[in-house]
Amino acid sequence: MQKVLLASLGLVLAGTLSAAPKKSTLPAPATISCAGDCDNASVTWSPVDGATIYTVEFVAGYDTNADTAVDTTDNFAYDVAPQNGNVGDQAFSTAFADFEQDFGLGAIAPVTLFVHVKALNPPKKGGAQSNPFSAFCDVLAATTCGQSYCHSIGAYFATCLAPEFCVHHPIDPTSSADAKAACEACFGVGGCTNRTDSAGRSSWSSGGITNYYYGPGDKPLCTTITAIPGDLYTGVTCATPSRWAP
Repeated sequence: MQKVLLASLGLVLAGTLSAAPKKSTLPAPATISCAGDCDNASVTWSPVDGATIYTVEFVAGYDTNADTAVDTTDNFAYDVAPQNGNVGDQAFSTAFADFEQDFGLGAIAPVTLFVHVKALNPPKKGGAQSNPFSAFCDVLAATTCGQSYCHSIGAYFATCLAPEFCVHHPIDPTSSADAKAACEACFGVGGCTNRTDSAGRSSWSSGGITNYYYGPGDKPLCTTITAIPGDLYTGVTCATPSRWAP
């Protein structure tokens, strides 16, 4: 009996030891920098000797209720193979669109975005590694963008939060994304819904009253007015449409 108990205890200890967390085997990258342009977020870091792969993790913060404060976050991790034989600075970039999330209000972009990197050399038999991450880098603080394209916006029976909206590309009157951006610049994030009226015209709309059209239909509005993509219109008064796009 004593031998059985000792054998069982040995198995328990062996299992405990094998389940112990792995120790760090590689240090964090010594330096990290990040940047952004109109379309992409990028990060650069110093190489770590012995790394066979790097984990690049972005932490995005979102304002889901338009109060300018971050109320939820999400992590986006990418495995990046060493470049140039792991000699010289390593780099990675991805589209800002990757971080857009839909919280039931349509896709929204993060209001904060940080990135950090860690080096890994996974053993052939697998297993966890607890290698440390580098310091965080603030992507949005280092983001610069070129020309902005802006257009006036408006509302019916309401007041817009802003007199115009801007994007970093030529405004497209047939773009759902641009129509949404224009509508939400007026009514706030979550203040508009994607809508198709009885004539088959698509728009981003605030309560069906103020409509930012981006899709044509086959019937006139009211009796004489036909809305085309880029029109800003309300059917409540049958007023002549204005424009949210050139």
